[in-house]
Amino acid sequence: MRKKCFLIIVAVTLFRVMLFGNEYWEEIYSAEEILGDVVLNSSKDIFLGTQSGVYKSFDDGVSWDQKLDINTHNLVIDSNGVLFATRWNIYYSQNNGEDWSQIEYPNLMSFSARLFFTISGDMLYYSNGIFKTSNHGETWTKVLDCGVDGECIYEIVETSQGVLFAGSTDFLAIGIPGGVYRSTD
Repeated sequence: MRKKCFLIIVAVTLFRVMLFGNEYWEEIYSAEEILGDVVLNSSKDIFLGTQSGVYKSFDDGVSWDQKLDINTHNLVIDSNGVLFATRWNIYYSQNNGEDWSQIEYPNLMSFSARLFFTISGDMLYYSNGIFKTSNHGETWTKVLDCGVDGECIYEIVETSQGVLFAGSTDFLAIGIPGGVYRSTD
């Protein structure tokens, strides 16, 4: 009897896993261009960065409206709900993507620059170095110079204690080793 109950439980469990355990993904946007970040704001609007600009969906991806007609891949929303978009320049929108302004940024020509906001609210602009601003771009300070042509900061993460880690890569594929940098301030 025990063996029969065990086999029934196993069979039911396997059936449930086969029926309900598979994750299902549905393509809701397709394009013949490079797509970048996808972010969600507090109003549940979805923003997508692409080669042709920033697109917004307010209906769970059923329809998409272009909100910025400039090549951008990196999208970030700060703690105040301001939407930022970068590629070679930094743009921001304080009204959910309806209007955009440009921020003056450090003299840094980069193929693909990105933004990161620290727990303390500082904005970091990074690519082949890291620049920091505490006043939304009025002034910038270079806080990390990779020092090697082709080395590029690829990603930044922050611990709950405020320690930052930056990973670098050989962006130009010319044989330069990448590395990991750490900052406690």
